[in-house]
Amino acid sequence: ALLMFWSEPDLIKLNLASSFCWAGSIGTGMILPTLKAEAWGSSMSRNDAIFNVVSGLLTLVFTPWFGRLSDRIPRRHAFLFAGCMAFAPVLGLLAGGAGGFWAYVVLEVLVAPLSQFRVI
Repeated sequence: ALLMFWSEPDLIKLNLASSFCWAGSIGTGMILPTLKAEAWGSSMSRNDAIFNVVSGLLTLVFTPWFGRLSDRIPRRHAFLFAGCMAFAPVLGLLAGGAGGFWAYVVLEVLVAPLSQFRVI
């Protein structure tokens, strides 16, 4: 494995970037259910289902757009953009704390479909 990383230094960059992206979003799986319960109360299941359906439909709509983007610009830049967009909802949550839940919801629905990656 070390020889592979030595011969392809870009693999190290890719591995570090993906590790930072996933490490930053691990805590959301523990925090989000509590925040959803506080914000949505007894209608948490219904609102979460609507949230996931809308986000999934937007992902389907933006998939061809991302394909065209990755054809026009270098794939490395396209995936860098996708990684930043995937992490944007978590940044909204981190910036606002418990009050950042609504920033997370808006960014997850509007921005995360651009990235083709879902954090939760």
